[in-house]
Amino acid sequence: PTDVFLRHQLARTIKTHCNQSEELCSEMDTFIFALDENLIDDDTVLAAAI
Repeated sequence: PTDVFLRHQLARTIKTHCNQSEELCSEMDTFIFALDENLIDDDTVLAAAI
């Protein structure tokens, strides 16, 4: 799978968890924004996803 696919899948997973915690949601929105802007590398993404 491509990085883009993984990012979208991660975003969908995060959105699901978002519904459970508003605080988590705001943190993850920032995280996804950084992903979209390529501000963090894929190793960081993988570590965060585990």
